[in-house]
Amino acid sequence: MRRRLRTLLAAGVTLLCLIGTAGCALVDPEAAHCSPRFPETSDHVVRAGQVFTVSVSASTCAVRFSDDRRLTLTAVDDRTQHRFPLGTVTAYPSGAFEKQVRLPTAAPTGSISIFVDGVQTYCAASASCAAYAVNVIKVDTSPDFATDQEANAVAARIASSMEEAVGRRPSLVQLAVVSDGVEATLYSGTYGRETAVFTAAFANAQAAAPSADRAIADAAQLHLTTSWNSRAQLDRLNTRITRDGAWLQNHRLDLARWGPDPATGTVRITLSRYTDADAVALTERYGDAVSVSTRSISTIAD
Repeated sequence: MRRRLRTLLAAGVTLLCLIGTAGCALVDPEAAHCSPRFPETSDHVVRAGQVFTVSVSASTCAVRFSDDRRLTLTAVDDRTQHRFPLGTVTAYPSGAFEKQVRLPTAAPTGSISIFVDGVQTYCAASASCAAYAVNVIKVDTSPDFATDQEANAVAARIASSMEEAVGRRPSLVQLAVVSDGVEATLYSGTYGRETAVFTAAFANAQAAAPSADRAIADAAQLHLTTSWNSRAQLDRLNTRITRDGAWLQNHRLDLARWGPDPATGTVRITLSRYTDADAVALTERYGDAVSVSTRSISTIAD
């Protein structure tokens, strides 16, 4: 699953498409076609020093690795192509992993692609293929709407006003406050038709801010992200999993928590104790609209 992150600046409405592209490893066409699932991030808008998670959920096919499942994560500035190492991680045989990373202070603001190297992705010899990467926006704004109490309250009121205006539209998956303003996650199938609606709702919410908050409100930015699954689709799948207790019990699958996760555009599942076999079984039953965290509930508690 690939997510596109687009940024609409409140002034000027600059639209950025942030899918990175590059060559990928060619796999023997006679071999079974198997690509790992695409990486995702826990946050789409990040600041220098902020910890966030890069993750990949289990694939149901035999993933091929270059070096004993050891993967390297690298941040690449989309404008200059300058590279910043983020570390390494050992993936499960299914290709699944989670890695906490920080963008270095030296990384410039703007579009950053996080590449995962060390795993092969299938690409037909006659076709191009997208890089095995996920994209984030690095921001360096003051105030930080995610942590500054006053700015957070202003952004929350903007998001609440937007919710009143557009909350019933099926295109909306989630509204959230991020470091430099507000993020709206939209269903990719309706994204093109709905951007103007959400941009207008954001501008109206900014304009309605009290005069005492106007300077902070005017500094807020709007980010639009896309999800391959709508909120309704995620809710239906979440309900299906909730009602699937007999099947889960018969297969000895112990789910600790699950629920719609707009960051990945999936129903995110955490097991009481992660195993690759259990993650693959869940993906085979529910499809790519679920993702399974490699963190066990006991690990989270620690």
